[in-house]
Amino acid sequence: MPSRIRTLVQHIGIGIGFTVLIAGLFMWSARPSEAGSISERLSGRILLQVEQHGEAWYVSPPTQKRYYMGRPTDAFRLMRSLGLGITDADLARIPVYNDTSEGDTNLRSRLSGRILLQVEQHGEAWYVSPVNQKRYYMGRPADAFQLMRNLGLGISDENLRGISIHQDSTTAPGLDTVGSTGSGYGHNNTACIELPTATGDIVTVSTTAELKAIVSEITGGRGNLTVVINPGTYTIDRGLWIAGENVTFRGATGNRDDVRILGGGMGYGASTHIFMVAADNVTIADMTIGEVYNHAVQVHGESPFDADGFLLHNVRVVDTREQMLKGSYRASDNNGPDNGTVECSVFEYTAGIGPQWYIGGVDVHDGTNWVIRYNTFKDIQSPDSTIAEHGVHFWSNSDGTLVHDNVFINNDRAIGFGLGDYGRGHGSGTIRNNYIYHDTSTGDVGIGLESATDVDVYDNVILHEHDYTRAIEYRFPDTRNGSIYDNILTSGYTITSRDGGTASIGSNALDARVSDYVDPANGNFDRNE
Repeated sequence: MPSRIRTLVQHIGIGIGFTVLIAGLFMWSARPSEAGSISERLSGRILLQVEQHGEAWYVSPPTQKRYYMGRPTDAFRLMRSLGLGITDADLARIPVYNDTSEGDTNLRSRLSGRILLQVEQHGEAWYVSPVNQKRYYMGRPADAFQLMRNLGLGISDENLRGISIHQDSTTAPGLDTVGSTGSGYGHNNTACIELPTATGDIVTVSTTAELKAIVSEITGGRGNLTVVINPGTYTIDRGLWIAGENVTFRGATGNRDDVRILGGGMGYGASTHIFMVAADNVTIADMTIGEVYNHAVQVHGESPFDADGFLLHNVRVVDTREQMLKGSYRASDNNGPDNGTVECSVFEYTAGIGPQWYIGGVDVHDGTNWVIRYNTFKDIQSPDSTIAEHGVHFWSNSDGTLVHDNVFINNDRAIGFGLGDYGRGHGSGTIRNNYIYHDTSTGDVGIGLESATDVDVYDNVILHEHDYTRAIEYRFPDTRNGSIYDNILTSGYTITSRDGGTASIGSNALDARVSDYVDPANGNFDRNE
C-alpha cells in the first residue's frame, strides 16, 4: 500500500465506513474496456482523495463536474443546494438502502446519483447512491459525513484531475511540494513553498538605521513596496508601525535564520513589539523575530485601522512576554482582523518554558476567515500553576477559522476556539490534521471548544502523557452543531462534554501509544512500521 494511502488508513480507517471503503470501494482506476469519460463513469459518486487527506468531492450528474464537499456542514448544505424536487409518490418508488424491494428500476436508474428533496413535506433530503440505486437520508450534517465515509470511493489525484471542477465549487486546500527553509520542527514541511520573487518597488536594507528609515516612510503611508532585508541581526528599541498597504518585509535569502529582528529581551524597557500592523495586505516572511515585552506581531483589527489580509510566512517567532502574534479588536465597534494566514512558521520559547502564564502563540479576537497551517508551536508553557493560553486561540466571535496540518509540542493547551460562556465564543470553523504531543510535565486540553458553534474536529493525532486526561473538550451550551470524528488519542485520554456542550461524535481511536510513533517529542509523527 502506498505510504500516503497507508497514512490515510491509519488516520481515518477506524470506523465501519472506511472499512467498507477499503474492502470494496477503496480505489477507483480507469479500465480500457470501460466506455465513456471518467466524469461519465463517476457521475453521482462521492470521491475521496486518498493521496492527500481524504478530501471529498461530489460529481453532479447534470453537469458531470465536481464540487468540493469540505467539512460535514458544508457537504450537507452543498448537497441540499443541488437537490431535485420530488413528490412523495415518486420517492416511494425508490427503496431506502435497507429495503429489499425492487421499486421502479427505470426511475432509480434515471435519478441515480441525484439528491432529492421532498417538496410535499419539509424539504427532507435523500441521496440516491449510484452503487445500489437506493436512497439514503440526509437529515443532518452528521448524515452527510456518513455518506462521505460509507459511500465514498477512493480516487488518485491523476484520475481526479480528469473531472472538471464546477465554477460554483469552493476550492479544496492544496498541497505544495517544496520544503520550508530555516531551523524548526514539523511533520509536514513539504507543503510549504517560497513566496514569489519580489517585483515592483523594492527597497533593500542592510542596517538597523536603514530599516528604521524605510519604516518611517511606511508609517507615513507609503505602500505598495517590498522591503528586502539582508542577512544580519537588527536590534530595535521600539516597534515598527506599518501603516502603508500592500507592504512586504522579507529576508533576502529565504532562510529564516539569516535575518533576525529582535527587541532586546522580554523585560521592562525592551521594545514592546517588532511589527505593529495597521494596514491591509502586509506580509512578513523569511526571518526570525522576537525578544519583546508584549507581542512580536500585533495585527490591529480595531477601528480606525481595520487591518485585514495579513500573511506570516516562514518566520521563527521566539521569546515574547505575552502572546507571540496578537490579532486585536474593539468590541464596541465589532471590528477585528480578517482573512489572515499564518503558515510554515515556528513559535517557541527557547528556554523550554515561558516567562509567565499570560502567553500564547497565535491569539486572535473577532477574526474572520483565518488559516493557520504547516506551523510548529513548541514549549508555550506557564512556569507556575496557572496554565498558559493556547498555541492557537481564536475567540471573541471569531468565525470561519481553519487550523490544519500543524505540530504542537509541549504546550499547556494546543488549540482553542472560544473561551467561556460570556460572549467570547466562536462561530463555524475546522480543526483537522494537526499533530499534538505533550510529555509528562503539567498540561491541559489538546483541543478545546468553548461556546463554539458549527466547528468540525477531525483527523487529529493527540499524544498526551500528562495527568490531564481530557484530550478534547467541548464546553458550554453554545458549543453545538459541530462534529468530532476520526481523531487518534492516547489510550486513557477522552473526548469529553463539559458544562452542557454538545457535538456529533463519530468514530475516534482512543487506544494509541506514544511508542507507536517515531519521535513525536521532536515533531516526527510517522508511524513505526
